[in-house]
Amino acid sequence: MFLKTIGEDGKETYRFLCKKWDGRSDPFGYRLTGDNYLCELPESDIGYNGLFDVPLTPACREAVKDMINKAKEIFVEWWENQ
Repeated sequence: MFLKTIGEDGKETYRFLCKKWDGRSDPFGYRLTGDNYLCELPESDIGYNGLFDVPLTPACREAVKDMINKAKEIFVEWWENQ
């Protein structure tokens, strides 16, 4: 699943949010959830990408993580029932 955003210039950008973990790939750099989904981390850090390339405040980091979790739950419901 990807987050689609449209910039002021009208350019579309897609950012990875989550996918079902296949158990074969290395989950390094992603958060592995209890239901076996790999989710993007809210912010970048050394060695892996994150949703945002700027440091976030702790409150913002938690809000972004909550947004990713809510989106993942909607995706899981769709993915598991298709």
